[in-house]
Amino acid sequence: ALSTTTLGTTVNYSWTATVISGSATGFNTNGSGTNISEVLTSITNTPALVRYIITPSIGNCTGASITRDVTVNPTPIGFNDLVNLDCSGNLSYSLSDNVNNTSNGANSIPATFTWTVSTNSNITGPTASSGNTINQTLYNLSNSSQQIIYTVTPKATGDGTCTGNSFTVTVNVPVCSSISISKIADRSSVSLIGDVINYTITVVNTGNTSQHNVIVSDPYLGGNLLNPIKTGGNTDNILEKGETWTYTGSYVITQSDLDNYGKPTAGSGIIHNIASVVTTELPTVQSATSDVNITKTASFTMVKATTATTYSAVGDVLNYTIAVTNTGNVTLHGIQITDGNGTITSTNPIVSLSPGLTSTVTITHTVTQSDLDVGSISNSATGLGKDPQDIDVSSSSNTVTTPVSKTASFTMVKATTATTYSAVG
Repeated sequence: ALSTTTLGTTVNYSWTATVISGSATGFNTNGSGTNISEVLTSITNTPALVRYIITPSIGNCTGASITRDVTVNPTPIGFNDLVNLDCSGNLSYSLSDNVNNTSNGANSIPATFTWTVSTNSNITGPTASSGNTINQTLYNLSNSSQQIIYTVTPKATGDGTCTGNSFTVTVNVPVCSSISISKIADRSSVSLIGDVINYTITVVNTGNTSQHNVIVSDPYLGGNLLNPIKTGGNTDNILEKGETWTYTGSYVITQSDLDNYGKPTAGSGIIHNIASVVTTELPTVQSATSDVNITKTASFTMVKATTATTYSAVGDVLNYTIAVTNTGNVTLHGIQITDGNGTITSTNPIVSLSPGLTSTVTITHTVTQSDLDVGSISNSATGLGKDPQDIDVSSSSNTVTTPVSKTASFTMVKATTATTYSAVG
């Protein structure tokens, strides 16, 4: 401020201002009044010198001019910038690079920085702090793109330690909505009706956005699954970032699965199970599969027996039975029994035979003279059927031998036509 009175008389002032060195803004080249109030800024990275020549006057009388030199130290200048994050959420922004970027209006003045940050409840991670780089991890918890604004204040580290005008770094934080689903079985193969496959289905929020109305479905485990074990967070009904929900369930093998040699695709040789998940935020179905091999065994046995212990005459009838047992794990059909030394008297072929069941075939043999002459009768049979995929399955029986009861004998009857005799010779 300039003195305004001298011996009770009002003093007026006028002045001129000139840049002596460097470059500066914010001043008027001339002015008048009782107070010089201007904000001077060096617009280069070196100090500027502004010289004020002040002339006092009273009425028409002009006093001696006063010279005042003002050194304007450089002030760091940054520019407003925009950053688009990816789903990693990693923000690493160099504030020093900002003020050094002269092509965007900065002036390369060495500086330190402090910053404040706007409030956005949908974003986690932003904090006010200081330093040369903003290193923070930002996550968008919502389902729409969000923005956070850092307001940065630079302060020169050189002469004057002048504080520059604030600039902003606006950060767009994207929607990162993703989940994963996996499914595993506790066994690699099945072979029997009643075998149990225990499944574990795991759903993980691998993104940043919370997932609502999570529906996990598995048709082999009863449809929509309930009551998962929740880890990595809280136990509410929102699948939040980093949380894992684990579901379990069991499937029991049926005869149909074995006979079809596959589910849902017959002949595939596997139990192919698919679990799926959808959420409000991710309505497109994501799925995981698990395959368990089916071990198929198609076989049957034939055990032949007879109650006859012997035979003794042509026309004797020997009765046989053949116990045909399905010893495999799939249903057999069309089992044709062949016996070359007997007559089958029961239904032939056997229409269908389930695993573990037995069907009895009856056979008779009528004794011939040849059987008596040979001295024994040996009898066996063979069988040929098909599995559910119409692949041939064969077997043969044991041989049953029945001995003859022999009666070896003859008689002699002597006779003559002469009724008497009467002479020698």
